[in-house]
Amino acid sequence: MKISPSIVLLPKKLGGRIQGVPLPITERKQYTYFIKWTIKLLRKKYYSISMKQLVEVLINSIYDKGEAIDAKLMVYKVSVENRHLLRFFKR
Repeated sequence: MKISPSIVLLPKKLGGRIQGVPLPITERKQYTYFIKWTIKLLRKKYYSISMKQLVEVLINSIYDKGEAIDAKLMVYKVSVENRHLLRFFKR
């Protein structure tokens, strides 16, 4: 499951703007985000989703290619930039 994230960005309003605060998530949530991300990516690209398109996304993720991997890397990039915001978020 190379697409599933281990960090999620939760919104927090600080100084008048909303910023993403990175927080680690459990394994069950990782699967939930994996399914949500793949469906969102497929719906954005195609009107109706077929098994062939889903298989293409999964095969591309095995080889570290495609939009799903790009979305995961973007979340990690933003989480590294916003790691100083962890002190403001109480769970």
